[in-house]
Amino acid sequence: MGMDTFRAKELRDLLKTPLLDFDDVGDEALHRYDQALTHSSWTSEQKQIGVMCEDYEQLEFLGDCILDFIIAEELYSSFQHRARTLYERFPDKTDESLLTDMLHDTTNDKKLAEIVVATRIFDACIRRGTGQELNDSIRAGALEAFIAAVYYHKGITGAQQLIHRLFRERIEHAEPITSWKNKLQECVQKKFLPPDVRTILQYHEPVPENGSTYVSVQVSVNKETWGEGRAGCKRDAEIEAAKNAYETHCQKAGGQ
Repeated sequence: MGMDTFRAKELRDLLKTPLLDFDDVGDEALHRYDQALTHSSWTSEQKQIGVMCEDYEQLEFLGDCILDFIIAEELYSSFQHRARTLYERFPDKTDESLLTDMLHDTTNDKKLAEIVVATRIFDACIRRGTGQELNDSIRAGALEAFIAAVYYHKGITGAQQLIHRLFRERIEHAEPITSWKNKLQECVQKKFLPPDVRTILQYHEPVPENGSTYVSVQVSVNKETWGEGRAGCKRDAEIEAAKNAYETHCQKAGGQ
């Protein structure tokens, strides 16, 4: 079944915006951009009425890899000029650990969703099912899928150009945010002096909410809940939980 006229115009208008400036969009490329901006809740509804279409999940996988590769190369190339400051702030971290943490700071769901919101052009084009809220997880997935669609349309150079426009400032100010988990671990170690901090500091993933695209995580110390986090994936939720716990039980109490 072909794309309806309204959807085709909506997508072509999006692709002609100054951020993208894509004029040479054939039917195959347009179909892939349509897929990239279609959530699974929409396709599920369409299938119930006999209309077959594709969601962005497979493109999201590829776009995630492309995004990580391009930003990782940028962080690697610029590492030497920021290395001294990072070594002073995080003396116990290896180069690989610092780079990995900065990559995650730049590409986690929350940051990707912020970019989508800041562009002000993608939200209206992300199709989703009735009652499905437009949240960080959906925005991030759609952006990664869109990057994969750009790769198929414009090649790796086109994907690089778009990522540079969207992420330039964030790459320059990338922070190793997974240090929240390290900070919390150091705080607990100093406070309780356990032989192995892992015996008293634990992350728990409660039973997921029905139909929720978020993951909720709690962090406990000596079986007492210290913090909670909620994000599009377990890794991000654990970082949010560690940050919440650190700011509540360590920072405010003077622990550093």
